[in-house]
Amino acid sequence: MTEPSAAPLVALEASGQATILSYNVPEPTSYPGRNYIELPFDDRYFTAAGKVVPDRAKLAGRPLTEITSVVAASLDGAADPREFPLVAHAARGLAGFASRPARTRGGTAARQWNPDTGESTDLPGPDDEDSGHHGGQHGGGQGGDQDDDPAGPGTIASHIQAGLTPVVYTSLWGSDVSTWIPTAQTAEPRLYLVEEYRLSTYLGSYGAGRVVQTMTLLPGEKTTISVKSYTQSTTTQSEASSILDSFSEQSATDFESAVESEQSDQSTYAKSFEYKAEASASWGFGMVKVGGGVAGSTNSSREEAAKNVASATEKTSASASSKRDVQINTSSEVSTEVGSETSITREISNINLSAPLNFVFRQMNQEFITILHLVDVRVAFFNNFAESKQERPLPELGALLDEVMVDDADKRQEVRAEILHALNTVADWRGQPVRDAIRQRSYPERDGSVTKVWQFNRDLVTEYEDPATGAAFTVPGVILSVQKNVMRTEGIVVEALMGVAPALDPYNTALQEEALKERRAANTAAELSNRREELAQRIVSSGATNLADTYVRLFVPDPAPATDTPAPPAT
Repeated sequence: MTEPSAAPLVALEASGQATILSYNVPEPTSYPGRNYIELPFDDRYFTAAGKVVPDRAKLAGRPLTEITSVVAASLDGAADPREFPLVAHAARGLAGFASRPARTRGGTAARQWNPDTGESTDLPGPDDEDSGHHGGQHGGGQGGDQDDDPAGPGTIASHIQAGLTPVVYTSLWGSDVSTWIPTAQTAEPRLYLVEEYRLSTYLGSYGAGRVVQTMTLLPGEKTTISVKSYTQSTTTQSEASSILDSFSEQSATDFESAVESEQSDQSTYAKSFEYKAEASASWGFGMVKVGGGVAGSTNSSREEAAKNVASATEKTSASASSKRDVQINTSSEVSTEVGSETSITREISNINLSAPLNFVFRQMNQEFITILHLVDVRVAFFNNFAESKQERPLPELGALLDEVMVDDADKRQEVRAEILHALNTVADWRGQPVRDAIRQRSYPERDGSVTKVWQFNRDLVTEYEDPATGAAFTVPGVILSVQKNVMRTEGIVVEALMGVAPALDPYNTALQEEALKERRAANTAAELSNRREELAQRIVSSGATNLADTYVRLFVPDPAPATDTPAPPAT
């Protein structure tokens, strides 16, 4: 029989190192986003193939009955890519529009034409109550209202007849979103910078905020308090979620809605929904002005996108913070029973006999430092129709230009130089140009030649130091904006303040002073008794008989003399 092993089941590595706690770790609520910048090169720079309108079925303007028939057939099966090219990829296709209404985008009201009467009427716009929700989510989404009236084939057909195109794209939450955009009419070939952004959040200062409750206990009084936070209600918790500290479908949808509402040019922004079909939502869709410098215009577009994201973050966080209420309830210990709905109960008492005790409850606030930073750049070609979209990484810039541009070396060199110059002068959040956002890499080929390509600098990191606390945060890429938002938390802090005016007359004050003297005298006597006991223990331990005799003479009283007790009489 072998002896059992004495080695523990779990042991620390002998040569291991302890983990260092770091404050430079972002919250798990880090979101990716895109900004599309249209470059000012018109159709003279592009081949004839880039100006071709794709072969799509023309439904707009046809009789309503014909469109309704096409829609009804598509609801029961897969959508025809020629008829509905921007929803054919979705899991539910056009059926998602029937399950929930979708929002109309583009900045102009759509109109419905009735071929029988020749009249046209306005369709519900994005601001109308009956236009549905912009984030009509399906295909796995969990949020939003589920009691909206579904849009039937006739309603969908009316939108199509009025010149709107159904689009399904992937939201920040990851679910399919249904929306309407104006139908593209002409092909306008353009090049785009597709900039990949990341919104990272770090914890800043933490401190006491508003006073939520005050209470006073009279001398000797007791009470029971209950603390109930916003997390006790499922509905309120959904409203109180924020992208800064609680990623949920509600917070993601609110953030995307806020970003979209910040777009100054809604008609231009509507193009992004045609571009991003099958892709995630965008945070901006800007345009470089013809005749202006490309570098300056692209930086202006980045600043606009950063401003929109910052404004959306501020609005959504402020709205969520306002829902984060903490309630402090008091009840008498004698007459009130604590209800089962409370989350935390405490019994407090005022042990003072002559002064009231005041409690001040304050809700704790958390500061969040939100950093928007550029982490990658791609180049794309797009002519207003999703079928034309070509998106390439920056190292393939030359191949993309060779494919979509006319055979003119000067024009290609001009475009390449402008794009590289714009990326070499990216301005950070301080307005200072970053010269190493992109870099040129060389790769030796088998034949001895060397291929040189430009790519985004993946090794680039930027540090931001908070001037208030001195804390430094390092993020990849180029920081475009830094924003601070303060949000309420469910934590509370309480301060106890004793009243300064005693509630006793001179007689009762003197009684308390005498009682205090009596207590002090008793404590002194008890202390002396303990010291004599300690001395006796030390003498016994030492075995010194002379010290023992001295102790007896000093501290042990002589026994009382015995008295003779007469014997009881005999019986």
